[in-house]
Amino acid sequence: MENIRLLGIALLIVGLSAYPQSSNELGVGNPWLASPQQQPESGGTTTTPQPTTQSPQYLACLQSCPATSEYNPICGSDNVNYYNGGKFDCAVRCGQNIRRIHLGACRNT
Repeated sequence: MENIRLLGIALLIVGLSAYPQSSNELGVGNPWLASPQQQPESGGTTTTPQPTTQSPQYLACLQSCPATSEYNPICGSDNVNYYNGGKFDCAVRCGQNIRRIHLGACRNT
């Protein structure tokens, strides 16, 4: 019984230390999606990105969609960093019309 308790504590410590590492590219907050990066226009001016509000149905779908907490980012065609392939697939199943651009965080070019 004591061994099981020690194993449980060890797994808890490992889990807490591994879940998820912070990244400035992903920002703070929602691990499902990061805000897309606004690209400067060719005329040399920049625009302020307008906040987008997701529908309650979409957000409820994301909340109920099973996916692991493993950090393995996917860059979507909407220039959004998805936390991992499972979270990307959830976004597609919940109605996002996107495709995978590449593994890893979206690049700022």
